[in-house]
Amino acid sequence: MPASPSPERQQGSPKSQEGSEHHVEPTIQIEDAIAADNDSTLGEEPDQSHVSLSSSIMAYREENGRRYHALSSGKYVLPNDDAENDRLDLQHELYVRTLHGELALCPKARGAKRVLDIGTGTGSWAIDYADANPEAEVIGVDLSPIQPSFVPPNLIFEIDDLEKE
Repeated sequence: MPASPSPERQQGSPKSQEGSEHHVEPTIQIEDAIAADNDSTLGEEPDQSHVSLSSSIMAYREENGRRYHALSSGKYVLPNDDAENDRLDLQHELYVRTLHGELALCPKARGAKRVLDIGTGTGSWAIDYADANPEAEVIGVDLSPIQPSFVPPNLIFEIDDLEKE
């Protein structure tokens, strides 16, 4: 499968395509559904700090006309608005073209069964890698919930601050 992004993503970031199948669905819905499940097999109630964090990650901060993520606010200096997401998608495309279609240069990356993309941003690299390697489990982690909801079945996105202790 070619490493270049699909035509939908070449036109801009998933967030900038209003009404398309790439519309970002908040991860809150899934976690709220889990929090509302009273099944005794789940054990104790969910950690309240996790639940409140989930409901606050969509509360973006606006500054100087740019949108910034809410999780660990101020820790990452670049915005997460449509202009920045388009820049990230373009950067990904330039890297893929520069590397002649390769998504990873490390020999161990070929045939990897589990792949972690830290700072996944729009998720372009993770989506391309998951498409090209359907046998691999791919996890993309970022501070901002800007990734598309329509992704390959072997890919999941998580919103987290991996630098937090």
